Amino acid sequence: MIEAALKLAGGKCIINSINLEDGEEKLDTICKLARRYGAALVALTIDERGWPRQPNASWRSPTHLRSGHESPWHPRGDLIFDALTFTLATGNEDDRRLGLETIEGIRLIKEAMPECHAILGLSNVSFGLKPPARRVLNSVFLHHAREVSLDSAIVHATGILPYYKIDDHQKKTAEDLIFDRRKDGYDPLMALIGLFDDADASTSEKKEKPTTIEERLKLRIIEGDRVGLESDLTEAMTTYTPLDIINDILLDGMKTVGDLFGAGQMQLPFVLQSAETMKAAVAILEPFMDKLDSESKGTVVLATVRGDVHDIGKNLVDIILSNNGYTVVNLGIKQPILRDHQRVAGAQSRRDRNERLAGEVHRGDEGKPRGPQRTRHGSIVILGGAL
Repeated sequence: MIEAALKLAGGKCIINSINLEDGEEKLDTICKLARRYGAALVALTIDERGWPRQPNASWRSPTHLRSGHESPWHPRGDLIFDALTFTLATGNEDDRRLGLETIEGIRLIKEAMPECHAILGLSNVSFGLKPPARRVLNSVFLHHAREVSLDSAIVHATGILPYYKIDDHQKKTAEDLIFDRRKDGYDPLMALIGLFDDADASTSEKKEKPTTIEERLKLRIIEGDRVGLESDLTEAMTTYTPLDIINDILLDGMKTVGDLFGAGQMQLPFVLQSAETMKAAVAILEPFMDKLDSESKGTVVLATVRGDVHDIGKNLVDIILSNNGYTVVNLGIKQPILRDHQRVAGAQSRRDRNERLAGEVHRGDEGKPRGPQRTRHGSIVILGGAL
């Protein structure tokens, strides 16, 4: 069955999963198939004794898997270890340390085998709790797992919250549960349950909105909130020009989003939500922008280069430059670098002397990012963005 799927599937496959529970014969067969078809492997930390509850045992199984099966026919970078976790909501004495031991297991795996990857089925840790409590526990657990170099997690975006948005008391209670900080008269499991006794899965705490239009718009970008966006932008345009709103207010919100993401306080789904809100705001403002009627300052060639499909930032640059006196040639997404150079040359042939090519992301054939380059036509190629 696995081999039939590998023959039909395009791209790089991931086989889920292998373990040592049934010995090595089945493991050998699957690993050889993975090597033959260039597939990666999810390796569960289970051996013939079952699932290990202590981090040292959790580390033993991946070490055995790697040392016995990476050579000569499976590269280390194609091994993705799942340290496994189970719910902290049972209240059983044997289950109290499962969260911290999973985190310690991930740390040991990544410390011993940094070239391998680690994955985790996140929501198992909160099974049995109310949805609002689960979101808090999932998010705090994910944060600490990332701190010890977890590479990826299996989780639905609605099952987590941006870490910075979690109430400090809720955050501390969840941490106390994860790290088993019980003491006389204090059980963090009961405390976490108590915090959400009256919570409904469909409701969340509503914070008072900022009173100034500037702070409201910035918060909309940070939180990805598009409900009522047009009304707030209309109000802002009574004081600011559309371009000033973008440059001085909205981009300030995106900077905060970038800072939160870089600090591990905001997960990718929420970053994308903020980006879509920014895109919607720019679309609302664009018809109200007055383009300069003077002679063009030059031609700017914009493209999202080969290997990337993102265009929010590029299109934002297009709007800003177009409304500041430049002629913009927007090539779209996934543009080969050769074609981009040809378009730059075409722009120069139209007697424009200030050509620029901005691509959000580009990696050379050798896999290394390329910096600013000057073409044989004398034009500067600027390649930047999220690498």
